[in-house]
Amino acid sequence: MKLYIVKGIEIVDLETDNTIKRLNSFLAYYTNLKEVYTQFDRKTVQSYSSIANKIKETSYYICYNPSYLINGNIVKFEQVRIERVVVNKVYSKYKYLDINPLISQELSDFKF
Repeated sequence: MKLYIVKGIEIVDLETDNTIKRLNSFLAYYTNLKEVYTQFDRKTVQSYSSIANKIKETSYYICYNPSYLINGNIVKFEQVRIERVVVNKVYSKYKYLDINPLISQELSDFKF
């Protein structure tokens, strides 16, 4: 069985401070790609066949600045990713993170 995982992120600037941002996200699961497509505002995404072809080639589709229907409200996101997976299968991903800036910031708080 195929499952479509839909992930979206929105970065919101807080007016009190430019350095603090709020990250809004959502995660949805669908068994039908057509159902996923109906949740998008048509003006903000490509056609259904374009999305289906891209997913068939790469098993995922990323759209930027789309509007997506959540709980009856249209919400604008910076990025929404649709990923096709097969259920009952283990997937693993590896990511490399550069933690040097974080360590430098933590060490700069100490006075030697």
